[in-house]
Amino acid sequence: MKRSMYLNERKKLQDLCVNDHNDELLTNHSFNFVSAHLSNFIPHLKVSEHAQIFQEILFHQKLSWLDIQFENIPDLVSVNGLTNSLLSQIKTKPAVLCTFHLGSIRLLNLMLGHYGIKFALILSEAAIAEYQDIYLEIYKKHNCYGANGSFTIISAQSPSAALQMLKAVKRGESLLLYVDGNTGTGKTNLTNERLLKVNFLAESIHARTGAAYIAHLANIPLITAASFRNSLDDIQIKFFEPMCPDSEPDREEFISKAIRLTYEQLSNLVQCYPGQWETWLSLHRFIKPELFNQPEKRYDKIAHKKFYSFNLDKFGLFMVDLKCYLFDKRKYQGIEISNELYHTLKSCINAKINRSEIEANIIDQLTQKGVLA
Repeated sequence: MKRSMYLNERKKLQDLCVNDHNDELLTNHSFNFVSAHLSNFIPHLKVSEHAQIFQEILFHQKLSWLDIQFENIPDLVSVNGLTNSLLSQIKTKPAVLCTFHLGSIRLLNLMLGHYGIKFALILSEAAIAEYQDIYLEIYKKHNCYGANGSFTIISAQSPSAALQMLKAVKRGESLLLYVDGNTGTGKTNLTNERLLKVNFLAESIHARTGAAYIAHLANIPLITAASFRNSLDDIQIKFFEPMCPDSEPDREEFISKAIRLTYEQLSNLVQCYPGQWETWLSLHRFIKPELFNQPEKRYDKIAHKKFYSFNLDKFGLFMVDLKCYLFDKRKYQGIEISNELYHTLKSCINAKINRSEIEANIIDQLTQKGVLA
């Protein structure tokens, strides 16, 4: 794709995703989950900022695909932390490269190819089925398979995934893994022993530990690399200091330290670029179960009040399969409500509603739960 076409398509995406302010967004199912995540994990953000961040997420999600179709995209990329010494180390000895669904999430793959680094990309089966041919075609166009470079794909859900990764390492290939989950995968089992509870932003989540496990098993460094945008034409890829297994012989201790540090690095980046993290769309798969069991807070009845507003800080509204739900953002719990009540509550998201428009017993319940204020 030539530059003029790339810029034109990018502008169309921006107008579609970011500049189009739609009131219906506030009752979008995905938006409500993202708003709940933002409320719980970055509580200092105002709820009025959530819609803009949600639109930015969708924009960057689509832009990451457009980026890798632009033939001169490397010209927009600045790589930091990849010293000549570290580059030489990765070329001569494989490493586990951890990255995130942040920024232009597929550019790291291209840049590794441009640097002549051999690597295997670890993806979910769903992602492989949907994207493998696209990846291979685009990377071929970018000439990522030169004399020194190579690129293979391994299914993370294959029973022999660990063995395939170890074989790739023996062939001299580094391993590239997205450690913050995959938006194309199914439900995550939060009781899985390979998940580690880690602090993340203002809360905690259950993080996959496979990257650190493989690094220690193969005795190769674990290196975090992240992409983010300072502006549309200023894309950064940052490499962090390698974490080496020989510094911590105990495998479980290494895994714990490495994953916690990796999520600390991600936390700092997401604080700065919340609208560039795609995993907001699926973060509820990795949230600690305790969040779903918060004791219900009761609010004092507001006597003699004539007008009420919907409490968008704590609740949301959406429809699924023609059923209407009141959504508790703290509990991540949808409560089915009548179509009539749904539309009544929807009408007071952006405007106050007269008490006379709702039955007295219902309005008492809603005010005591904090739905109306």
